[in-house]
Order: sequence, then C-alpha cells, then structure tokens
Amino acid sequence: APVNIKVGVLFPTDERSLTAYSNSAGALTIALDRIYKEKLLPEGSNFTFLIEYDECWAATDMGFTFKLIDEEQVDVLFAPPCINVVVLCFDDVAQLRNFTLKLKDAGMDTPDYVYIIPDTSMLAAVELPYWIDRNTPNDGRDNDSRAIGNRTFLVHVDTTSGVADAFKNFSAEVMARMSEWPFYCTNCSHGQQVCVFIV
Repeated sequence: APVNIKVGVLFPTDERSLTAYSNSAGALTIALDRIYKEKLLPEGSNFTFLIEYDECWAATDMGFTFKLIDEEQVDVLFAPPCINVVVLCFDDVAQLRNFTLKLKDAGMDTPDYVYIIPDTSMLAAVELPYWIDRNTPNDGRDNDSRAIGNRTFLVHVDTTSGVADAFKNFSAEVMARMSEWPFYCTNCSHGQQVCVFIV
C-alpha cells in the first residue's frame, strides 16, 4: 500500500553557509526521482516537504525542530537536532562537538537515534576524532561527545578524484531543480556550486 512520508528540512538562506537553501534544496527532488525510479516505495507513495529557515541559530534550530517533530509529526528530519535518523552537516569540528554535547545533554544518545555525518574533505579519517576536545584545558567531556559518536556513521565523499565529473553534473542538476516544484525559486541559481554535503 502507498505510504505518506513527511520530510522536515532546516536550511539557512545565507549563501555564505555551505548548506544554504539555494544550493542544496534541489537535491531533495533528485532523491525523490530516484526513489520513484528504483521503486523503493510502493507506487502512489507521497512525500510532503516542510521547509523551515533556521539561519544557523541554535535557538531557532531547536524551535523549528520541536515544531517539525511534535506539531508536524515528520517522519524524517534533515538538519539538527534530531529524530530517528539525523544528518549532521557541520563544516567546523568544534561546532560539531558542541552540538553532540547538546544531544548528549538532551538524552539523545540512546538506541532511538542514529546519526550520519557526511564529510567531503577526506581528512576526518586521519585527524583526531571530532569528540576529542582540542582546547587547553580540556573540558573533560570527550566521553559525552563520544557517546553520540558511538551512534554515528561517518560518510566520506571524495569530490576531487574520478567522481569530479559526476559531482559537476549533479551540481548542475541540483541548481536547475531549484526553479521547479516544490521550490519555484527563480533567483536561487546564479553560478554557485551545489553544497558538497548533499552528494
């Protein structure tokens, strides 16, 4: 039988952010096309996208997250904080660690949560894990941050080698989709590259 899936998404509109609405949202419809093409869900299934603009402010993130989870009853949430599967997109290790401490403080280090961290730099595999405090003196909360790390998949995407052409094509398609349903953003695409985290 067909299913109805509500997807909540938080985006900043400021294009200085790597995950801005204008260079990321189009990937949603590309993913949707692939779900339908590969028949991953029963025919007639429906997706509803609920988009909020958080502007990367923690208080706003929390407010919109509560709204999307509690009031809108979304099935999937892309962006912090979380419901069952959470994608954490940070381009700063210190911010990522601080956020995982907030998740730990909120009791979100249980089997109810799975976290995914996309990484395009390919450096995380050789650097210190994100949960290790790089400050002196250490705040003593490495184990708290690691509790979230134990529930996390780190996905590395290399956009610099043999997949560079595929990334370029994907980027162009994402930007083209911004002017179509459900976004209708005719001024979003102005030559910028797509967010690397959505690959």
